[in-house]
Amino acid sequence: MKVEEIMTRDVAACRPDDPCSEAVKLMWDNDCGIVPIVDSDRRVVGAITDRDIAIACWSRDVAPSSVRICDTMTADVKCCCPDDSVRAAEQIMEQCQVRRLPVTDNEGRLCGILSLADITRQSEEARGGKTGDVDPKKVVEAYAAVCHPRSQRLHS
Repeated sequence: MKVEEIMTRDVAACRPDDPCSEAVKLMWDNDCGIVPIVDSDRRVVGAITDRDIAIACWSRDVAPSSVRICDTMTADVKCCCPDDSVRAAEQIMEQCQVRRLPVTDNEGRLCGILSLADITRQSEEARGGKTGDVDPKKVVEAYAAVCHPRSQRLHS
């Protein structure tokens, strides 16, 4: 199965110079915990999570409107492509311990996002006898790897 078959399309994004409050509004409006950060050509240059914003604002004792996204975002974002296999995307998630991957075209432009929730839903459909070829055991392995505490992983 290909990523494009289960990814979320029409993903909202922010720019690096936007205030974090813009990302918070998108998260609230779209019921999500991550916003891809794109340049003027919609190429992915980073990502910001609700956790990133909460920690940045709490540690500075400021409102999200006073912090720019570029001062808080993760710039080294791993992505996948629409024609990648879901298993390949799961492996990236496992290795990088992330729950969501921006999906980009060949030029690095945002065209969607794939989450472990998307993969889990597809796995549940496959388990129920519906179409789909996502292995539920692989989903559990990916989820366990993503959830493994980083401090323990560093000492293993």
